[in-house]
Amino acid sequence: MKIEKQKKRLPLGIQNFEELRTGGYHYVDKTDMVWDLANAYKFCFLSRPRRFGKSLLASTLHSYFTGQKDLFQGLKMMELEKEWAKRQVFHFDFSGISTADELESYMNYRLSEFEKKLGLEPEKKTYKDRMLFLMQRAYEQTGEQVAVLVDEYDAPLQNTLFIGNEQEALKTVYRDFFPCFKTGSHLLKCLFLTGIMKFFAEQSVSVGAERTQLSLFSVLNTVVNISFKKEYATMALEERFVFIVKHIFYLCYCELEEERHVAKGRIDLVAHHPKCILVMEMKMDAAGGASAAEEQIADRHYADAYTAEGKPLFTISMEFSTEQRSMTDYEVHQVNP
Repeated sequence: MKIEKQKKRLPLGIQNFEELRTGGYHYVDKTDMVWDLANAYKFCFLSRPRRFGKSLLASTLHSYFTGQKDLFQGLKMMELEKEWAKRQVFHFDFSGISTADELESYMNYRLSEFEKKLGLEPEKKTYKDRMLFLMQRAYEQTGEQVAVLVDEYDAPLQNTLFIGNEQEALKTVYRDFFPCFKTGSHLLKCLFLTGIMKFFAEQSVSVGAERTQLSLFSVLNTVVNISFKKEYATMALEERFVFIVKHIFYLCYCELEEERHVAKGRIDLVAHHPKCILVMEMKMDAAGGASAAEEQIADRHYADAYTAEGKPLFTISMEFSTEQRSMTDYEVHQVNP
């Protein structure tokens, strides 16, 4: 597969590794960390807020585990990986799921897809049994252990955190699925989970006058949480700083719009204060920094969507340093008097 040699574009909104590598997008090479993650842990969990690059990381792992060597040309991965085994990858994405019924429907759909691919007849068995049969069949067909990727595994739980009945129904589905990975661990190369919060341990939260237990599948308490390990701290770039800035303005009583789509692009963050409106764009230093952010705001007319609101309107361009992991430059301009 040919990797385009052209002027690099910023990968705004790109969450698919193959699209990023074949579409001429700028890519900060972290594939040495991807290789280490894939080979150092059988069960691992990465916690990041939304927009922190978790889905792109899961997609990169998918490409690696399926042996798509051509996509890694010129990257650090090529110096580390020698075998390029082609494994069966079972990739699940729980984002956008809010109820137990939706989760069950999704699980049946995905498992049926994998069963058809591997020549198994869908049967009315538990999710655990169906997944174990899939892992066994894949191992028999390829001779390689399988990889399982579960992106945004906790999205249904986050979306129903204070709805007790729905939480209980969701936990039943989780408990019917995840224990298979301990039972079939000899068939498993890696189980990689992404999410916002680690729900594995015993914990509880208040729901009115009651408390609801969030322990889901203690069988996976051996999962390694790599979220705070220094070697993986730089895997999400720019999104970490957007998250921090967003919460600063939230504490200043601003109403926030994140990733606001306009005619010519998508604004990182808009803060509505009672006395003004702030249109913000953030860039890493390696992606052009504050000057590139300022240019993007101007070229794509980000402020135009707010000129009619009658409040003082400002644009803020911010630059963050990968090395220093902090803001190193910014520009503020008032659009109207």
